[in-house]
Amino acid sequence: MSQRERYLAIAVGVVLALLVVNIGFKKIVGNLRTQEDRLDATYAELESLNNAINMGNRAKQKIAQLRIKSLPSKPEIAEAQYKEWLYQLAATSGLTQVKITSLVSRRVRPKNQPNEAPDAFTLYDFKLKGRCRLDKTIELLGHYYDRNYLHRISSLNLKPARDADLVEIDLTSQVISLPRAGDNYVPPLQPSGRLAMSIDQYKSSILKRNPFSPLNQPPNFQTSPSQQVTIGQNWQLKLEATDPEGHAVSYELVQDTPLPEGMTFKDGQLKWRATEKGQQRLTVRAIDDGWPQRHTELTLVLTADEAAQVVAPIGVDPAQQAFLTGLVTGRSGAQGWIRSQVDGLSVGIHEGADIQIGSVTAKVISIHVKGDYVELESDGVRWKMDMKTSLAEAYQKRQLD
Repeated sequence: MSQRERYLAIAVGVVLALLVVNIGFKKIVGNLRTQEDRLDATYAELESLNNAINMGNRAKQKIAQLRIKSLPSKPEIAEAQYKEWLYQLAATSGLTQVKITSLVSRRVRPKNQPNEAPDAFTLYDFKLKGRCRLDKTIELLGHYYDRNYLHRISSLNLKPARDADLVEIDLTSQVISLPRAGDNYVPPLQPSGRLAMSIDQYKSSILKRNPFSPLNQPPNFQTSPSQQVTIGQNWQLKLEATDPEGHAVSYELVQDTPLPEGMTFKDGQLKWRATEKGQQRLTVRAIDDGWPQRHTELTLVLTADEAAQVVAPIGVDPAQQAFLTGLVTGRSGAQGWIRSQVDGLSVGIHEGADIQIGSVTAKVISIHVKGDYVELESDGVRWKMDMKTSLAEAYQKRQLD
């Protein structure tokens, strides 16, 4: 073999060796890549399983959080509990002519699950009807959304009532009961967090834009600011105020100084027994329950003085010519007048008042407007005086009886 052939044979051998090495290297690299792919697939499957486990844990936590807001699992208890809460909501919001009914309940199955899978939840429908003012309607809706139930309003109809300044409400509520929530479970009372601001802020935002109803007007006092008080006699005054919209009116004192000695104020009524001459000034306030709440103030001037001394004709008892001249029923209750024809003085009477005319001293027990008589009491004995009998004559009959 020549040298040239030998070099050629060596070159061919080298090429064949490189080819074998290349094939082996590729095979080894391919096996490594296959193992890497399998490892990547295993890691991907493991990550998917971890994600599924995490999602399951999060779903479990979410269901636990939702179960806290759920109605009880037992249908009859769930319906009774939610109805009771709707009645409480209606009472808190001042709803009248309230009617609450359970419409339907249906079980909802989970999607893409076999038939033997348990129900996802039970859905209940309730209807609430009633009437209230517009501001109270906003309060009702605010309290509804602030309650931590799994509920929502599926329909709401509001329309003005024909015979009053009220709104007729027709509300349908859907509420959920989750499985295993407990037969007698009661959701907690903490706020739901659904409201973006307070109920008063919602009322202010909505009612100030209402073009169909004028702003609430303050009440007007009907009580005279000047009052005469007789020293040593029981005096009382029932404050009276009317509201243009017919809202309920309450009363309060507006002053930092204490009341005069012996004076009391309760439920809009002042009572006092003055012991000395002088003037007392009191500021009172009448407040309505409309929205926005409005008030009016009145300054009372109470002048305490001795009873006027009237000299009657000699030998004539003013009680002998004292007759009932009228009995009426006003805002502060029944009241009337006894007029003495001897001295021409009229004495106003009301239940609980003490009177003294001539020789007769008595306390007014009751006033019967329809019966045209009053019931009086002297020395622990009760007696009657009608429109036709003088005070002295009625008193003498009491002594004979």
